[in-house]
Amino acid sequence: MALASTGMPRVLPDVLLSGAAAPRTISSLWEESAVEMTTAGERQLMSLVLPPWQRPSVWDGQRQRAFIEGILLGFPPGAIVTVEPDWTSGPGGRAVVKKGSGWLIDGQQRVTAIREFVEGRLCVFDGLGYADLPRAEQLRRFDRVVLTRICLPNDTDEAALKSLYLRMNYSGVPHTQEDLARLADSVDGAEGTQ
Repeated sequence: MALASTGMPRVLPDVLLSGAAAPRTISSLWEESAVEMTTAGERQLMSLVLPPWQRPSVWDGQRQRAFIEGILLGFPPGAIVTVEPDWTSGPGGRAVVKKGSGWLIDGQQRVTAIREFVEGRLCVFDGLGYADLPRAEQLRRFDRVVLTRICLPNDTDEAALKSLYLRMNYSGVPHTQEDLARLADSVDGAEGTQ
């Protein structure tokens, strides 16, 4: 069914997410130098900085575990959106970090789960911690997994960053009990036909 035309010309809005995608490893989150905080209310999260207007972490342990287990099972961790670190010349020619440098616009929940796992506060698969993994498995199945980083230019307007944040964090729709029952029925039914 087509919508009736209002007679008004339709125009697409400007692109909000226009940064460069850069493949980085998960371990870059703790191996890179931490970006210096510049504004009251910012919070450090591994090597990145959370803007003062971003909500606190909201994923519970179950969601964090599911995300980390997914990575270890080979699922891609997705992409995070950051503001590129940048500097300006300060007094005496000293480099001063620009406001917004290293801001994590999208990905706080995932980066928090990664931190909790790597720092030993989160176990997966019924008690397995990061430190319990042999070093080869840490590297192969976690540290070297690609976590794409979309880097926005540091001169991006803060109002545009807030708009982007709201659009990217609109919240997922949880499965209803009916959805989960349908899933269980289809799995049970498939098993019976083999």
